[in-house]
Amino acid sequence: MLEKNSAFDKQINDYWQQYKISDIYLGFTDMYDEDELKTIFDNFMKGLLTLGGTNKKKMAG
Repeated sequence: MLEKNSAFDKQINDYWQQYKISDIYLGFTDMYDEDELKTIFDNFMKGLLTLGGTNKKKMAG
């Protein structure tokens, strides 16, 4: 999981709150529990934000 004081924690948490109500997330809940999904999401987003920065336009395309 993410280290406790990641520079991206707040941003990742904001995205997580949006993701948790998405149809994509709900589709995965049959296969994984929330803790597993959160760990996967945190690691994916940390990598994405580390490589792409926090510019939403850059992340989108």
